[in-house]
Amino acid sequence: MTVTSATGATTAPAAARTGSSGFALAVAAVVAMMAGASAPSPFYPVLQQQLGFSAATMTGIFAVYAVALLMTLLLTGSISDHLGRRRSSPPGSWCSR
Repeated sequence: MTVTSATGATTAPAAARTGSSGFALAVAAVVAMMAGASAPSPFYPVLQQQLGFSAATMTGIFAVYAVALLMTLLLTGSISDHLGRRRSSPPGSWCSR
C-alpha cells in the first residue's frame, strides 16, 4: 500500500517500512539456527579417523543425533504453538548458542 501526499510524492506506510527489517532479522535467525543444527555432520568423518570408529558406529552416532534433533524440533514446536512465537523465540535463540 502506498500513500500519495498533496505534493504527489508516494511513500510507504510506517508499518511496511519497519516490517522489512523484522523479516530480515527473522530470516537471519532461521539461517543461523539451520546452520547450527547441521554443523556437526561434516566433523563425523574426522572423528571417525581420530577415534577409530567403524562405519556402523558412526552411522549409529548420526542416527542418535538425527533422532535427538527431530525430538527437539517436535517438542519445541509444540511449546511454541502453546506459548506463542514471540514468547518462545528468545529462549530458543539463546539455547541454540
